[in-house]
Amino acid sequence: EGSPKGADQPESLVPRYDKKFGEWLAPFPMAAVNTKVVRRSNALLEQAYGSDFRYDEAMLAGDGPRGFLRATGISIGSGLAMGMMSLPPIRKLAATRLPAPGEGPSRQERESGYGSTSKMLGETAVCLAIDSLPERAGFLTTAVATGDALITRLQKNAGIKFEISSY
Repeated sequence: EGSPKGADQPESLVPRYDKKFGEWLAPFPMAAVNTKVVRRSNALLEQAYGSDFRYDEAMLAGDGPRGFLRATGISIGSGLAMGMMSLPPIRKLAATRLPAPGEGPSRQERESGYGSTSKMLGETAVCLAIDSLPERAGFLTTAVATGDALITRLQKNAGIKFEISSY
């Protein structure tokens, strides 16, 4: 109640062309969650990113007709997959083909991307356990709960670099 409201926009579920990249964009599967977390961080940080801050995520799909077709295919495929997974028989069938609890990505898969995710999770846990953090309470996002301590920890211990750029 009384929290500042930031600029919000609906999730993009259809392909769109980005002039700055010169490519078609397709919806990113995690955008529905990630965008809300980033926007909530901005609101909890009293508009630290700006009162007109906007945030969205998408995947580059390529240029020209081929990029449009790829972006359209990803959009349709993602929508169908989400819809189909809401049906119990489809979920049950998918469960037989998905990794079981305790199974995970191969060493190569971890090193090509998941490794960063696991480093972030581990360093976040250590940060929450032992670092001096901002005194906040409630339902917080990682950015709000850890402040700059997590960024410092990730750069120092996990080999993860951050860069602020204008696109």
